[in-house]
Amino acid sequence: MRYRYYVSHALLQNRKSEAGTVSRVSAPDIEQLVCDALRGRLHADDDACDRDLIRARIERIVIQADRIVVTFHRPELEADLSNSETAPNRLTELTIPFAPNLMRRTGIVHAPMDQERIVSETRETLLKAIARSRGWMEMILSGKAASFDEIASSEGLAERHVRRLAVLAFLSPKAFRRSLTAPLPRV
Repeated sequence: MRYRYYVSHALLQNRKSEAGTVSRVSAPDIEQLVCDALRGRLHADDDACDRDLIRARIERIVIQADRIVVTFHRPELEADLSNSETAPNRLTELTIPFAPNLMRRTGIVHAPMDQERIVSETRETLLKAIARSRGWMEMILSGKAASFDEIASSEGLAERHVRRLAVLAFLSPKAFRRSLTAPLPRV
């Protein structure tokens, strides 16, 4: 999967202090907003692809913290607006309201309360798996077991299963306590 972004010129030119509050935005989001506004305002035909629509009519797009300012090519604008009610105003710019989707926080995020609570059997299974993996890590750290393979053979499990569950031993205590009381999001 490939992600496309528009990045602030100030940031690209190593002038971070001048980059402003919106230093990077998702390209598809901006393009969709601009094309929708163009089609609505200029009564452009829907047969033209977005790229052609933008190339033919737009000179510049400036993204600000709360809006997108679109500057039009002058000759194309005259023809499109000759039948429009905005023709007397000689529209050269279009302002589109904009609220950027800023970078999402990583890690555990509070789950909304409208989600279902985890089923008690599932919670019990999860807690047992966490306790079991902590026990396995204690065995390895104390020297009672030399490897996950040894633990797997003594428990009658596949080594891969033991390795996959072993990471639960490193679960944050906050997340562990939260799993006892808070709802878990459904996947």
